[in-house]
Amino acid sequence: MRYVLAAILVLFVVTCSVATKAEDLMPKVAYLSEEDMQEMLCPSGQCLEIVAFYDDASQTIVLREGFDPTKEYDLSILLHEFVHHLQKINGHKRSDCVGDRERQAYQVQRTFLKERGHKDTNKVLGVDMLTQMIITQCEYR
Repeated sequence: MRYVLAAILVLFVVTCSVATKAEDLMPKVAYLSEEDMQEMLCPSGQCLEIVAFYDDASQTIVLREGFDPTKEYDLSILLHEFVHHLQKINGHKRSDCVGDRERQAYQVQRTFLKERGHKDTNKVLGVDMLTQMIITQCEYR
């Protein structure tokens, strides 16, 4: 089931014009508690809610325990992180503008949700367009 889901997500990302190479398409997947994610990413405790992240070094998508692949929101989170994996294997460096990477991942995630009938993706994602615009800015613009 996991590989079928991953294959579907790969095909969806490719159809959204994200460049891919054939090798190493499948990332590792790990699960952590929300507390462990907070401790790992935000030791000062200043992060907002963390539901998932992509670890460039280990090429691992880390999902919060309780991830439910039957929920479209959860699938959209997995897809968002999968875009970061594809960015990594296609040569994007962590030092590249994070905003560009996030913008592409949000675009694919929103397209996925819209194609499943969600008209208000802001509500589904809990991120309004202004906030998304701010977090996807790059210094050179």
